[in-house]
Amino acid sequence: MGFKAQGLNIEEAICNYLEWLQCQSHELRHITLRGNASPRLNGIISNMSNLESLSLCLGNSLLPKTFAIISSFPHLQELEVHAGHIHSSDVEDIWENESYTRFISLRRLHVRAKSSLIENVLEFIQPDILQHLHIELDDSSPSHSSWEVIFDIISHKASSTLQHLTFEHHFEIPEQSLPAQSDPTISQNSVSRISSMQFESLKKLRKVSLLRQLSCDLTLPLIVNEQDLQSVVSWWPLLDHLNLGSITGIDDPNQYTTPAKLTPAALSLFTTKLPNLRTLILPSSIDDLLLSSAESQATISDRLNNITIAGLETSNPQDLAKRLRTLFPALQNLEGPCDDTPTWKQLKTALQESYPHTL
Repeated sequence: MGFKAQGLNIEEAICNYLEWLQCQSHELRHITLRGNASPRLNGIISNMSNLESLSLCLGNSLLPKTFAIISSFPHLQELEVHAGHIHSSDVEDIWENESYTRFISLRRLHVRAKSSLIENVLEFIQPDILQHLHIELDDSSPSHSSWEVIFDIISHKASSTLQHLTFEHHFEIPEQSLPAQSDPTISQNSVSRISSMQFESLKKLRKVSLLRQLSCDLTLPLIVNEQDLQSVVSWWPLLDHLNLGSITGIDDPNQYTTPAKLTPAALSLFTTKLPNLRTLILPSSIDDLLLSSAESQATISDRLNNITIAGLETSNPQDLAKRLRTLFPALQNLEGPCDDTPTWKQLKTALQESYPHTL
């Protein structure tokens, strides 16, 4: 429908058509709406209680009442909704006056909202049914959100069913929060305080043991070390996609944190502990320690074909490429934030020679 103002005739035509469709097509199970929605259109949506799949990207035009009513749809299995403008108090009063069970059939949820509303929604999710969850926080800064509360609810509601989890939070970083690189008083602890989330928060999810895809897309990435990675592979052994964050979109990553360096032991964790892993994205760097032969007997991974890293430190790109070839014979794509450096170009060239299909 578009987000620009439409003529009354267009609005009326859309509403007339959807009302006709609702009457004529009793088997209608899926609808996707994008753009500005009038109160009349909100009312039409509220009456589509037989839907199994619903996607509403309506900006600020989605009414809190409509959002509240959707939660009562008995057959709704998939829901995408943008509700960043809706406060939890806007729907709490409506929900308190209704006794129906909410989100009774929901298996897939993609929600953009403030953390307080997301917490409310997750509390109403029925236990042991949710399989796919994508959260986009619309909070203005990390200080307004509590990932641990959200993760704790997820753990209690979907520990035995959740297979796909993505969580995002993008925000503007105030200039006063950026430590100067030349300031010797900036410690690792002070740097970590401006990170949007600490790795400790992920512990709340350790009971969600069936995860196959985990993606963490934050303005500032997680600060992870080798011990953290050992926890990850022990908590979620079925992973085929692991994204713990990337710094590829940050102009100067060193202003925020120094990426952890991956040792041979750390990389071999992904070959020995996560046999299904196909995609790996880490806010970490690789260096010449990978040339060590200490892990030469490690089980190789014949599935991992995409790796994204945060940095590169090597004096011998050709040998490093051979080491990566040994660990990951199926590797097709290696990405990072250092595409213009001579060392990175040499490594990519060596990889292309070692892997015929490497990009």
